[in-house]
Amino acid sequence: MLGGALLGVAAAHAQWHSIGPFGGAAEVVRADPNHAGTVLAATRDGLLYRSTDSGASWMHLAFPAELSGTLHVLEIDRRRPGVWYAGIESDIAWNSGLYRTVDGGASWTLLAGLKGKAIWSLAIWDIDAQVMAAGAADGVFLSRDGGESWGRISPEENAELRPVVALAFDPVHSEVLYAGTTHLPWRTINGGATWQSIHDGMLDDSDVFSISVNPARPPIVYASACSGAYRSITAGKQWMRLATPAGAFRTYLVTLDPRRPDTVFAATSAGLLKSSNAGVAFHKVSDASVKSIAFDPLRPGRMYFASTTAGLMVSTDGGETLRESNRGFANRTVTGISGAGGLLYVSTAYDSGADGLYVSSDLGAHLLPAGSAGITGHQNLLQTAAMPGRPQVVFAAAYHGLWKSSDSGRSWTEVAAPGDGSVTALAAVAAKPDRLLAGTNSGLFLSLDDGATWTQVIAEETAGASRVRLLQASADSSVAAVTDSGAFASFDAGRTWTACGLPAQGVQWYSVAVQSAGGRTVLAGSSHGLFRSTDGCRTWSLTATGSLDGGTVSAVVAHPENTAEFFAVQGGAVWRSIDGGLVWRPLNDTGRDGSYPAALLILPAAPDRLFAWFPRRGVSYTASAQ
Repeated sequence: MLGGALLGVAAAHAQWHSIGPFGGAAEVVRADPNHAGTVLAATRDGLLYRSTDSGASWMHLAFPAELSGTLHVLEIDRRRPGVWYAGIESDIAWNSGLYRTVDGGASWTLLAGLKGKAIWSLAIWDIDAQVMAAGAADGVFLSRDGGESWGRISPEENAELRPVVALAFDPVHSEVLYAGTTHLPWRTINGGATWQSIHDGMLDDSDVFSISVNPARPPIVYASACSGAYRSITAGKQWMRLATPAGAFRTYLVTLDPRRPDTVFAATSAGLLKSSNAGVAFHKVSDASVKSIAFDPLRPGRMYFASTTAGLMVSTDGGETLRESNRGFANRTVTGISGAGGLLYVSTAYDSGADGLYVSSDLGAHLLPAGSAGITGHQNLLQTAAMPGRPQVVFAAAYHGLWKSSDSGRSWTEVAAPGDGSVTALAAVAAKPDRLLAGTNSGLFLSLDDGATWTQVIAEETAGASRVRLLQASADSSVAAVTDSGAFASFDAGRTWTACGLPAQGVQWYSVAVQSAGGRTVLAGSSHGLFRSTDGCRTWSLTATGSLDGGTVSAVVAHPENTAEFFAVQGGAVWRSIDGGLVWRPLNDTGRDGSYPAALLILPAAPDRLFAWFPRRGVSYTASAQ
């Protein structure tokens, strides 16, 4: 359990080199006033990144609640270097709350006073950072000792004063606090003893997403809402809707340039708007959907933007022009990795900006959009398979249909999918000619002519289940198939198959690596550990020599050249065996930075390089021998 104890999550020790695909949705960005050039960014699902070169490049930071909830808050204590806060809302109750680091992200503490609460907003008073207000799903909480203790300051019975999605202190008086909710804005002038709904001039039932107070003239307050952008010159007593361009009705964020408070930015449904006259008139500066803006405290005119469509962006001219700057920042829905020769393919879903497929032709030095012309539904690719003898020929299974490219993914033609047409697994096997295997809801099929015709090699009744959910080929033409209820192995490029025995009662199969050269060794990653077979997967023994245990092994892969070498993933760490799977040693310190590989791959043209796909974080590589 996380509890309130210190969560010792070390900085990245594993020598993983991220290659992307970079970009994706960003939720929050913050510039660190205590360290020149340092910028923090976060995704909605809790991935944290840091830049130490003013946003030119980014590095993933370990965070104990990443990918376990929704991150709404990322704030930096302006007075105490290395003190940051992150607020999480999670379905896992003990993950929800406000996290704090006092050592620049090396370790995190879940603050006891807000443990279990869904945190939506956080305000730190500029004059004294010990004074903080947290907006939760059930109201407003105040701390006057830097987060050590918290007390509710909003009426528990007031259902309209929650959830609190935005908070802002008066820059002079900490007793004055503004709160934005899903039902209009509120204000207290006495530290929460009483609250007033301050909505005159706003459309009824407006969701208020953000509130900004003019630091030089505190009675001037701005608010963003589902009904537009608003300005008040009476500390919120009366609001006036600002005249934004057509289509910019919904406003997600309004913020002021701290050096020039009359410069106002509004992130709207029609893009990012800028005003130089306190919101009297706006002009569009970007079509991007912006969620957060940060101003560089040391470099006037330099700004940072978090966008759901463009990832992270930088401006050096006060927000007049923006450019994407996503090197190292990755938050895309990768669905699979495959490769042949020296070509690496990475498929993604819900990724219209990159057409669903990325390719590297230089062993991972650069991973670029393939183009994907001619493929319908290309933004939702499930997986790919490249032909070992012809790496530029690649097949892709989408949610609807099977596609072939002969030019490394630049252009595509549809081929007839076997069985019921739903391809659930795909693999290419080295042979003469190359063979393509497709798993479906009605068994396993083999094609010898690039998908023109298909032969069923494992029928539905043989598989004992209606779905083949995994195909895993090795460089020596061995291949494994996993169904919902069992596994099969082939040692002749997929023409004939052997039903595998069950390693243990209740085992769930996750990955199967087959190596026929030098003996028919099969390794199976499962819910009950890593199992090894030397008789073609008929019988098994549990592999636990070294540091592997009976816990889940989510992936295992055979080396394409060294017949006795295998790699496996357990507990977020990558392990290596050089004796056919008998003894295992950690490859490096993988897992200590919150890294949890979902799949492993070694390209035949780069046998000394191990690629790993990390959920939401894209693909990285490391040396395959240490």
